[in-house]
Amino acid sequence: MRKLLVILALLTPTALFAKDPFFISFWEAPHELSEASVRDAAEAGFTVYFDYLHNSAKEQKELMELCRKYGLKVLVHDERIYTADKEGPVDRIMVENVVEEYRDDPIVWGYSIADEPFPEKFHDKAAIAAGVRAADPERKTFINMHRWGACYVLPKLFDKGDHTRYIDEMLLAGQLNFLSYDEYSFDAEGKNEMLDAYFRNLEIIRAESLKHNIPFNSIILDTQHWQFRDPTDAEIRWQVYTALAYGSKGITYFTYAVPTGDASFVWGDGLMDRDGNKTRRYYAAKKINHEIGRMSDVLMNLKSVGVFHTSKIWCPLVNPVPAENFIQIDGGDFLLGQFTSPDGYKYAMVTNSSFTDKQTARLTFAQSTEVEEVGAHGGRGLRTSSTTWRKTLNPGDGVLLRLKTGAPMYAKWDYNGNVLPKVAVYAPTPESFAAAEEARKVLWGKVTVTVMPAGTREPAHVARRFRSDAYIVMGEKSYYMPFSDDASMCLATSIDSEAEENAEAFEERQQIFCPAAVVKVNDGQALAKGILDYLTNKPNFRYRNDCGCL
Repeated sequence: MRKLLVILALLTPTALFAKDPFFISFWEAPHELSEASVRDAAEAGFTVYFDYLHNSAKEQKELMELCRKYGLKVLVHDERIYTADKEGPVDRIMVENVVEEYRDDPIVWGYSIADEPFPEKFHDKAAIAAGVRAADPERKTFINMHRWGACYVLPKLFDKGDHTRYIDEMLLAGQLNFLSYDEYSFDAEGKNEMLDAYFRNLEIIRAESLKHNIPFNSIILDTQHWQFRDPTDAEIRWQVYTALAYGSKGITYFTYAVPTGDASFVWGDGLMDRDGNKTRRYYAAKKINHEIGRMSDVLMNLKSVGVFHTSKIWCPLVNPVPAENFIQIDGGDFLLGQFTSPDGYKYAMVTNSSFTDKQTARLTFAQSTEVEEVGAHGGRGLRTSSTTWRKTLNPGDGVLLRLKTGAPMYAKWDYNGNVLPKVAVYAPTPESFAAAEEARKVLWGKVTVTVMPAGTREPAHVARRFRSDAYIVMGEKSYYMPFSDDASMCLATSIDSEAEENAEAFEERQQIFCPAAVVKVNDGQALAKGILDYLTNKPNFRYRNDCGCL
């Protein structure tokens, strides 16, 4: 019977989201394991207590009893599981035996396995995860992933490849059933350029969540440290509601208590200060958490089918609202998440993209629509037979709407999760890298462009591994070559008088038709247009030897 359960768990990596509470947790638990600490967390609306400081079996069992009293679940952090790969090969039998000590207790939400593992540790962490899943296939396996950008910060560890490679390999190798990542974007100088990376991460994680059919968790910043400043209450709220608009099924605060172990960082206060007193962040988080709690049953059953932005105020590289979309918004800078649900309704999350100004969202529907606010703020509003709706939102605030029409929608709602076509670009020179980055920005929201700099190991293999629709090789003379239909890689042709002859010779040698295009070395706009032309018109996109814009 146990083998059958394991097989079923591997075939369907997630149970229905609604079986679990909305995951609201924190990093760096209160340093004292006490009833008061657990009670404070419960009162603040947290649903899962995570404590990696008190990591012995005895302490974790004590924590479980306290959480049982206050209605919290526990993300188990047992040092025997977490360090099962420390001394050598993973002892799967040991891992399974440890999990069996916990698995019959309904207070267990899941098991903590790793935080930001490097690729060379994938095999070991995957073995631990597999042991956990074998012993307790119903619970979550929690591995927090590196954010996008780590492949540039730590190039040798990530082969300078596509960030989705890192996520896919860990999820598939470990048969994981929960996706978690962190991304902090409020830098100490008060600039907002880093918010490009914030939305870039949300786009990637959302796409991976949909692709693997597993829920994801967003870890948000509430504590000043390293290069990151102390966020305002509105900025904390903004992080939560933007994540919800992208379909997040979990929010984790970084941090609850003030970390003491890393002397290289200068830490500010978290939800508690160094003396264990509640800060204004605690009360900000408490308010947000209870809002999520009032929406939890609905949120856990939503499937994200579209995410759009009405402006380029913070991140100029995001998806605009399509002209054919069922909802149009004006009145300011907003983020719109669209969802389907098993209850038959359509849902929309509207978030104020500004964390400094109030804005009034004015929604226009393609046909008469009933609009009901789902009770984040305790209110309930219903309007029937209307094609418009408006609401003033505080900085960073959001509202979840339940929509019903009297007739089938004739405008577009479901965008198939916005899983975009993928293009991999190998750009080994500074000039080609700059052009490729420009093309990536131009194509944001239409095509996922992964730029691989010089030194990428086996770039063609990376491109194939992630099922890229085109593999582009750039050099001193910029060019690109999409994959042929049989996934054979096309070699590069130069921009010169012999380019067409070379391309024809290559096609003859390989006995395949290989559509190709040529652009100027520094022209990212031309590269972007060529990519769109190929993806739009394929397989009719043909080689052109005019050395100009396509």
